[in-house]
Amino acid sequence: MPKSKAFSVVEMLVVISVFMVLLTLLLPALSKARDQAMYVQWRAYSHALDNDSEIAVHFNFEDQTGEEMNKKGWPLLYNRAMVDAMKVTTSPGAEDGQGQLGFGNIATKPEWDMTGGRFTNKPALDFDGTDDFIAINKTYGKGELPAMTVAVWVMSENSASSQYLMSFDRSENFRFALKDGASNNVGFDTASFKNKNCCISDLRTSEGFTDGRWHLVVGTYDMAGTGNRKQIFVDGRKVATTRPNKEVDPHKGLPLGQGGWAPYTHERGRRRTYGFVGCGSEGFTFGKRPGPRAHLDGLIDEVVLLERALTPDEIMNMYKMGAPIGRR
Repeated sequence: MPKSKAFSVVEMLVVISVFMVLLTLLLPALSKARDQAMYVQWRAYSHALDNDSEIAVHFNFEDQTGEEMNKKGWPLLYNRAMVDAMKVTTSPGAEDGQGQLGFGNIATKPEWDMTGGRFTNKPALDFDGTDDFIAINKTYGKGELPAMTVAVWVMSENSASSQYLMSFDRSENFRFALKDGASNNVGFDTASFKNKNCCISDLRTSEGFTDGRWHLVVGTYDMAGTGNRKQIFVDGRKVATTRPNKEVDPHKGLPLGQGGWAPYTHERGRRRTYGFVGCGSEGFTFGKRPGPRAHLDGLIDEVVLLERALTPDEIMNMYKMGAPIGRR
């Protein structure tokens, strides 16, 4: 019987080379398929938020790219928490529960990045760090937030200056920052009405996240919660809480929302502040009086504000459902 012929070293190298070429050709397709599968998973999760009875602000940047205009010709952004964007048939005005990109001569609008989001072909908004913002047609006044969660998917590599993500006025309701102050820290500042005096609590992380990578940054407050009532999470993990035995209850069991104070009003409790994404707010009317102007320099591709505090498990699930490839 003839002996079987073994593969030579050269033949083995040829086979390995062919395999490596095929693998090189297949990996991009496999990666794209995985990316699309993750995107489908996130879309299902994201759209389910629209049915949450306690969602107040939700910009997912998927339904349109700023072509809708209000009556003054400024571009709008759907707040899915207030308007079913898939059913809108006419151009809505800001009074219909939208956000507005920029505001006339006060600010420019952030630019659309159609490929720079967490997933392939998912839009994101690119904020220039100078004067871009989204004006939110939503207000809060005295004592209107007994619990809240603010969650933002953000990417920035600018560690040189403060950058605010969402604000309804730090001294009136709350302000959430990717970087707040001289150090490169995430900041979550809140205010409540207490004995006719403003009760403010500032919370900072011990590390920064302006590293050019996508992060899910989350702040929660729950006046009726047990343990630490105010917390910051990044990428699903808790990174800052109010200090045990000193600030476990930073607002003495009170809701957020101070309601206004001199010199802007003569009587407390009458002022309601509008929100902004991408800068601070001191606004009494929609789109007006952004400040402090610590504008975001980076990308955002989803913004959520809930009027309840998500649990740590819910926040970790949000991160796992939405983290891009290589981050789960």
